[in-house]
Amino acid sequence: MRENQSLLAKLKNVGNPIFLAKMINEVRKFINQHQTEFPQGENRETIYLAVSDKVFKLTNGKILTLKSLPNKGSLIRVSQRELQAFAQLLEVESDDFGKLIKALGKKTNLKQYQKITKSVDTSFETNLTFNDFVKIGLKYSGEKN
Repeated sequence: MRENQSLLAKLKNVGNPIFLAKMINEVRKFINQHQTEFPQGENRETIYLAVSDKVFKLTNGKILTLKSLPNKGSLIRVSQRELQAFAQLLEVESDDFGKLIKALGKKTNLKQYQKITKSVDTSFETNLTFNDFVKIGLKYSGEKN
């Protein structure tokens, strides 16, 4: 709950609280609609990002390339094509995940959230919850928990 309060405090400059509530609700629904049955691991701090045939591990602020996806863990899966479309919306290189996450948190990009979710809608899958995404966003955007 503390993470959600921190996110709301950080986003209060977005403007209209009704817009913010609507955005949070729609993003929560989007994440819930794109759930996968991939088994969750014990360590929810480490995120595995599967981009088409490439696998990355996001842990302790570092991004490592892996040869294969482990049997369980916190997973985000997306196609390379949709990741590139997502990156173009944010005006960031698609291979720099740190910059992608930071760019996503910018006020101007939050107002485009529907375009952002639409850009990855076809291939996006995750076993993370909305609260997990809030934690990831805060962690990789430089916000202290």
